[in-house]
Amino acid sequence: ASTDGSFGTPTGDPAAVTIIPGGGQRLQQGNQTGFVHTGLQADQTYYYALYPFHFNGTSWEYGAPVTFAGNTACAVNALPIEESFTGNSYPPVG
Repeated sequence: ASTDGSFGTPTGDPAAVTIIPGGGQRLQQGNQTGFVHTGLQADQTYYYALYPFHFNGTSWEYGAPVTFAGNTACAVNALPIEESFTGNSYPPVG
């Protein structure tokens, strides 16, 4: 995942990669059909890249990524909203 859309190219054993040099962070690895990314900030665009990989007998090889983006919802204020007034004249003075 990335918050600026920059992704590097992963190298080495996928199980050992957490931060990808050049941009991005590994969130999940393996045979997955879904993933829930938690701990996100409100009103933020997050970019994702899925890299296919395989071990060729000597080293790990990564293919071209499939990329996509998603936006989180805006922050929600707690309801009800309360206001108080301390003056007794209109328009307020000072």
